[in-house]
Amino acid sequence: MPLSPVPNEGNSLVVILVVENQADVRNKIVTDLAGQWSLRLAATAAEAELILGQEPVHLVLLGLPMGSIEGGRVLQKVKMIDEHIEIVVLAAFETKESARQAIRQGACDYISKTAEPNILRAAVARAVRLRDLFDREASHHARLSNLTQQLNDTVIREEIARNNNLGYAGVLHDIVNPLTVASGFLEAMQKTIADQTTLSAKMLEPMKRELALISKQVFLCCSITSRYMRILRHQYDQAGECSVNRTLNDLQVIVAHHRELKHNPLEIQELQENHTVLIGSTELLPALLNLTINAVQSSAPAKPVIVSAEPIPLAPDPDTLQDGPQDVYWGRATFDASPPTVAIRVIDQGRGIPANILAHIFEPHFSTKGEKGNGLGLPIVARLVEVHHALMHVHTEVGAGTTVTLYLPARVLLRSDSMQPFAIRPV
Repeated sequence: MPLSPVPNEGNSLVVILVVENQADVRNKIVTDLAGQWSLRLAATAAEAELILGQEPVHLVLLGLPMGSIEGGRVLQKVKMIDEHIEIVVLAAFETKESARQAIRQGACDYISKTAEPNILRAAVARAVRLRDLFDREASHHARLSNLTQQLNDTVIREEIARNNNLGYAGVLHDIVNPLTVASGFLEAMQKTIADQTTLSAKMLEPMKRELALISKQVFLCCSITSRYMRILRHQYDQAGECSVNRTLNDLQVIVAHHRELKHNPLEIQELQENHTVLIGSTELLPALLNLTINAVQSSAPAKPVIVSAEPIPLAPDPDTLQDGPQDVYWGRATFDASPPTVAIRVIDQGRGIPANILAHIFEPHFSTKGEKGNGLGLPIVARLVEVHHALMHVHTEVGAGTTVTLYLPARVLLRSDSMQPFAIRPV
């Protein structure tokens, strides 16, 4: 069993383990260090291991040869418990080679067993200071880590709150458009039946189609609210997909019956060979509608807005794309450029965007439309672009217009499923 601890009147917080098999050397060390530190004595590796397992040790004075089995056991146990325990080797015979070996194996100092008391005390004092410096550094690091974690937690809470607020505003923003379309259809139907006591077959068929479209807009509203609820729970829909041509057809129907958009003609240019893109229709359609609304609001009345789609043999390399006074990109870090890719462009012939405004267009609530704008359209599209590994490119020329391009991961359909527009009565 270990030898009895040596009582002291000095720094009891620093525990020094003396491992030495010669009793006279142990007694000399006790005498030389008397009253300064708490000493624990061990004559064998087994005794040293027992002490190391019982209480924290700050410094080991190792008198067993480090190259021996006993010395190796102590060294291994020390490093297993705490690699920052300082070790001072007490050598029976001092040689350069044994000193180099001691340092290589983790010792902080190397002195003779027969060194003068002041040399031993100085070596121990240096080792204790080294340990104290490490403990202080570890304490500062722990405090810094704790403060950093607290700061990160605060930032994360603020970001969650901001995203939640953006999510609530986003769902209100996105459901306005299908509700507006549904309201337009209902108004048209009310005008049709206002003075009618009976409905002819000729009047009934268009109304059936319009009721189907109203039902579709209501379903879209429900889908949008469900999607935002999942986003708030951090459950993003990444596995959805939809037909490009069918979505463009749906966009054309909505724009044709949207009160604020019917004064600008919309030209749809479908894919000749239809593709599906890897994003759900209840996400792509509101995104395209947001971009179309921006395009119409930037254009003079009667100026056409073009929405075109085309397959891209080679997608842009995000590492080569740079923002500039006429160009800004979103989603470069998350873009999946592997083929096939479909580019959907929304093109207007409006005012264009000045460079000082272009740099802020993806910021939530940034708007140049005054009370008419809420600054949510592009941030909502930008979020979908990131989640679905797409890329958005805004190119603009002041006085000439703006083109917004969505590069979407896609796959080729085996057959065309392009849908012809519904026969809708003018509103």
